[in-house]
Amino acid sequence: MSDSNYSIILENKFDYKNTFYHCDPYLDIYNEEHINNYKDLDFIISSDVFEHINPYPGLQIAFNNMYKMLKTGGFIIFSVPYNEEEHIEHYPNLFEYTINKSDNDNDNDNYILFNKTIYGKTEVFDNLCFHEDPGSTLEMRIFSKKSITQYLLNSGFSDIIFHSINSDMKKYGIFWSKSCSYIITATK
Repeated sequence: MSDSNYSIILENKFDYKNTFYHCDPYLDIYNEEHINNYKDLDFIISSDVFEHINPYPGLQIAFNNMYKMLKTGGFIIFSVPYNEEEHIEHYPNLFEYTINKSDNDNDNDNYILFNKTIYGKTEVFDNLCFHEDPGSTLEMRIFSKKSITQYLLNSGFSDIIFHSINSDMKKYGIFWSKSCSYIITATK
């Protein structure tokens, strides 16, 4: 799931596809047809993806679909920004939305999110947080360690491990300096 860091190496060693939400090969984690195209997988790498997916129809559905894609004994290598305290959902009622550049000519990097909730209420948000280029990949949430664990458990995952930077990552040859986005593994 959009892991450009390792895809070339993995494609040479496995029957591996790096998927994308916006281009081919597509994978929308909420789309049942897409989920059915990727069944009985040995592993899934989801590197900083789930903080960007729409909260509608529900994050638990996204975790459940990831679980469905694996064969029994399959596993995930997963990372998302998270903190130890609380799960922060930036736009909990997001349904039909657009992101537009601000009309203020003096501020080229200012974007506005316009949302129409499922109940028809209009919401407007500014001070948006994008990963990578402004206007491209909107941060929808920051998970907590507790919320990630609960989503994974509710889906049926077991052997959930939050790998530490100092010991586990060096042991497995993973070098990740972001202390807010550790590598997590879990098994179906």
